[in-house]
Amino acid sequence: MTKLGKITKSLTVALAALASVVAAPTAVAQDRCPAVVVLAARGSGQNGGYEWQPTRYGASHWVSNGREGSTIRTFLNYAENVHQRDTGTSLFTNVQVVGIDERAYPANFPEQDFRQPTNVSEALGEFTDRVMPRAKAFLNSITVGRVGAEATVRAHDAATGCNSKYLLVGFSQGATVITDLEKKLAGEGRLAGALYMGSPYTSAADPHRVGSGLSGDGVLAKTPGNGSRIRSNDRRIEYCVQGDVWCDFNAVKVAKGEVENPWGHNQYFIGNTPFPGDRDFVAREFAGLIHSAG
Repeated sequence: MTKLGKITKSLTVALAALASVVAAPTAVAQDRCPAVVVLAARGSGQNGGYEWQPTRYGASHWVSNGREGSTIRTFLNYAENVHQRDTGTSLFTNVQVVGIDERAYPANFPEQDFRQPTNVSEALGEFTDRVMPRAKAFLNSITVGRVGAEATVRAHDAATGCNSKYLLVGFSQGATVITDLEKKLAGEGRLAGALYMGSPYTSAADPHRVGSGLSGDGVLAKTPGNGSRIRSNDRRIEYCVQGDVWCDFNAVKVAKGEVENPWGHNQYFIGNTPFPGDRDFVAREFAGLIHSAG
């Protein structure tokens, strides 16, 4: 067996084991079932500490497991505030938030300092010794997460005895993890909708895209099959902040150092924005998905 074959076989075995562990019911049936479960996939590196804070959103009957991470947590609180301001009622009364946990999705993006190479030989060494292992850890995290996302749904259904609809929310790497699950749940008639923030799959041609001042595509927008994914579901919101190179990549602007807001990826519902209307629009569209499903 080739080295690649051994790696593939090992990864397959590991993923099968993961699915069986995550899918094992760990709780008794709930007395109350939510109309909608927000299944949240956090961004790269949003692990531990401040990132993991179990939260009760609005008047929800449930407390989250905290694995939604800080960006999605900030958004959910923002959406609740907008809904309270608009209607005087809580958005989350019959909504449960479940973050895909670290067993099912590691959200890895290893940090490492890279020295500036001075010649071709050093550059090749840097790429082989540091860049490639980091990229592999990132791709493995996505691969594991895609299996773990579906396993989390099946585990939640089995453990609670509920048959709720799912509203998928993914930020950054988390957005890549739940794309396959979106199609599966839609096919089962159990998809309330999907919200992606900072997704590398975002395309400028996508009618579901939201964001002012954008000038590029997501870095994975040209991935085979992405065009059909864009057309597969109308219950989707693709939110991109101007200058977020993961979802608003413009090679010319990057090369010239003319990106308007190079910190865009860290500004989803955080701090000031020149486009506050975008945030409110996304919050209201998200609320609409909940109401139409419930």
